[in-house]
Amino acid sequence: MITVRRVAGVLVILFGVSVLFDFNMPGAINPFNWWPMLLILPGLGFEKGALDKEHGNTGMAVPAGIFLTYGGLLLICSLLGWHWMSRLWPLFLAGPAIGMLQLYWLDGRRDRGLLIPVFVLGGLSLCFLMFGLFSSLRGYLGPILL
Repeated sequence: MITVRRVAGVLVILFGVSVLFDFNMPGAINPFNWWPMLLILPGLGFEKGALDKEHGNTGMAVPAGIFLTYGGLLLICSLLGWHWMSRLWPLFLAGPAIGMLQLYWLDGRRDRGLLIPVFVLGGLSLCFLMFGLFSSLRGYLGPILL
């Protein structure tokens, strides 16, 4: 069974390995690029709290979605380069949408009012992501379509 302690233990081991490689091999992964884990780990805790059937609170799904989305976005940019933020910034809109969609799924009442901000924020995020993708590929779209 996957628990928060096991996930945290594996992440600590991976961090230690990255520190070891960084100090012994030039050009290896810099351990200081892993600071977004400070958002991802609490997000996993909120996710566990939202998914716990007996003692959990489904309201924890919203901060879980926000923390995990933002942490993942910042981790991608930290590891691959901050130039990715110019294309992936719409994911800041998707974070609350993902959290509210999780709340809709986990909550037994299935309040349809939650779907309005999910579709508005998710749709805007998707439109902006697609616009960024097409604007970066516009020099290639003509030849591809031909």
